[in-house]
Formats: sequence, structure tokens, C-alpha cells
Amino acid sequence: MKNKTKILGLMAAGALLGVGSASAADAQLLDTLVANGFITEAQANSMKGSSSDKDPVYVTPKRSDTKKLVIRGRAQFQFGYVSPSSDVDGAPTNDYSTFEIRRLRIGTQGSLYQNLKFDFRMNLLPEGANLDTGTMVYTGIDGVDIGVGKTKPVIGMEEATSSTDIITIERSYAANFFAAEKNVGMWAEGEAGPIALVAGIFNGENENDNVIDSDLDSHFQYNLRAGFDASDYLPEDMSAGIFFDTIQNQDNDSDEAYQFEQSYSLGAEFEVGAFGIMGNLLWGTLTEEEADVTGVVVMPWFYVTPKLQIVGQYDYLDSNTSDTIGVQSRYLGRAAIDDAKGDSDADEGDKWQSWYLGANYYISGNNLKVMGGVAYSTLENEGTDQVEAVTVYGALRMRF
Repeated sequence: MKNKTKILGLMAAGALLGVGSASAADAQLLDTLVANGFITEAQANSMKGSSSDKDPVYVTPKRSDTKKLVIRGRAQFQFGYVSPSSDVDGAPTNDYSTFEIRRLRIGTQGSLYQNLKFDFRMNLLPEGANLDTGTMVYTGIDGVDIGVGKTKPVIGMEEATSSTDIITIERSYAANFFAAEKNVGMWAEGEAGPIALVAGIFNGENENDNVIDSDLDSHFQYNLRAGFDASDYLPEDMSAGIFFDTIQNQDNDSDEAYQFEQSYSLGAEFEVGAFGIMGNLLWGTLTEEEADVTGVVVMPWFYVTPKLQIVGQYDYLDSNTSDTIGVQSRYLGRAAIDDAKGDSDADEGDKWQSWYLGANYYISGNNLKVMGGVAYSTLENEGTDQVEAVTVYGALRMRF
């Protein structure tokens, strides 16, 4: 008799399946059949089907303690063409061009238990795969989050912005020059009204490709960030913020290399309607000859339409010692002028300037956009023009 009842239950459920996705009443009936042991929960879920207002589930957590699990990824395709020239005798000045996969990343994000979030991302490029980011963040303390893992100590306005969200194809050379590489560490972050604070300590082993002879081996690296968001005190169509960052390297053992003992950033951003502007002042002291370096970035933008944005940028670096500043690694650094290392000092100087003009078309916001731009850059050393170059950029960027 019991088997007969189960068969009748399965027949009833099968009738529901034959007419497509279950209605609310049908779903309740299926739940009752599960509760009475006539069918399994997996069978019931299969018979319910997928309603039109829900996305299909592609990833199912193995353990019930995994509260959320999503797949994230990004792909960035990029074109670059640079035409350099130099007043330095014997310096090669061949043009350079490339079309490349700028970034290709895949990863997963989610939450565990009650108060633990995770984020793991891999770089996937022809030269090999590696861990880009791996973090765990505890959110169980009211107003404060505690994190541990591999991430980037942030200094500067542009470094605080994801590569999918930046509005120039490449970050400014000033931003790249002061940037820290991703390291393993611990940090705490919190907010109190309009004020946000982040403090962290990281493993100091680091290398910055934009700094000459970069080979940092410090014991600890400290990162402090503070921000004030004034938007709540302004009219509805206006927003503004002020931000301060610093990175301190303790016990730097690479005395002969160009590395920052300490670096600082003070930035501000203002938007009103379709217009916005960002300004960033960066400064720090390098170990070599106690060289002081200053960077300035000014970046205005304007939305011609909700999807079309025009962007400008002025990028400036200055050092009080000669031969401290190189050329931007992409794409001028790949051009023939970079081959002058060892034979010529054409790619070393004390002052860098660059002017950029570009346009972005947002097909689906920052999830899918097309970018284009052109930059004119110069590098000087003690008043001599080392490098002069025009670079043309193009990019397609997407994320999911």
C-alpha cells in the first residue's frame, strides 16, 4: 500500500512537470510530497523548473555553510602604437605596436558561515597562471572589517580604482611609479559617518617595474588610508571627497636600489552633473641618494551623453636627482628606446610630462566598454630632451 501511494505521488508530480514550471500551488504540493517521503527534494526541485524571474544556478556550494558563491571574471583586450624620438646620440627610436590581452582573470567570491567573505582571483595569460588576489574578510564586528590575504597596499587615487573602472586606458605614470605590488598582509577597515579608514601591515618583498633597479626587500610595509566624503553636505547633483594614503617601508635592505622609504598621496575628486575632475599629489623619498620624487595628476572628464565620455589627463613626475625616472613601461618602455639601457641613458631622466585625451563608450556601464585615446609624453634629464613620444591606445574591456 505504501509503494502504491508513492507511485500515485510521483504520477501527480509528473503531471505537474508535463505542463512546464510549477505554479505556487503546484510548488506547495511538491513540497508536501517531499515532506511525506513520496519523492526526494532533488526530484521536487527538478519538477518545479526555473521561473522566468530567476537566474539559473550554475554553481552549487558543496557545503551548507557556504552562504554565497559566485563566479567573477574580466577580460581586457588592448591595442597600442608608440612613435618615439630622442635627442640623445645613438639612441634607437623605432616605432612599436601591439594588440594584446591586457588582462584575463577568473575567480570566485562569496560568503562563509555568518560573517566571513572571500575573494579569490587568478591571472590567466599565455605566459602562465598565478594568484592575483586571495582574501578573507571577517565582518562580524560592527563598523569594522578585518581582512587577511594577498592584495595591493593602495596609494593614490587611481590605484584605489579597479582596472575595469578607470577611465583612461592606462593609469598615469605618476600612479604607476608610486604603486606598490600585491603582497600578503592583514588590514582593518571601517567607516564613521563621512570618514573611512584603512590600516594594514604587509610583507615588504616587492618589485615595481616602473622604478629603475627596483628590488625591494624590506621587513614590513605599512599602509594607512583615510577618506572624507562630503557628498552628504552638498546639493543632490554634486559629490566631492578628499583622500590621504601613505606607505612606509621598514628596514629596507636594498640600499643600492631605487625604492621608496616612504611615500604619500593627497587627492580630491569633485563631480557636478556631467562634469567631474580628479587631482592627486604624490611624493616620497627613494633610498638611492635620498632622492625626492613628486608626482601630479589632474584628470577632468565630461559625459557628452550617458554612454559617451570625454577624458583628459595631465601627468607629471619630478625628481631632485638625475637619472631617477624612466619611461612608462607600456608602451613606450617596450619601444626601441628601451633597448638603449647599457648603451645610452636615453630612457632615464629627472622630469616626465604627459598629456592624454581619450573617449569612452559604455555599452553596459563598466561591465562592457570601448576606450580610445592618444598621449604625448616627454622625458627630460637636466634640461636635455631624452624622449619624446606619441602613443595611440585602443581597448575593449568587459567583466562578469
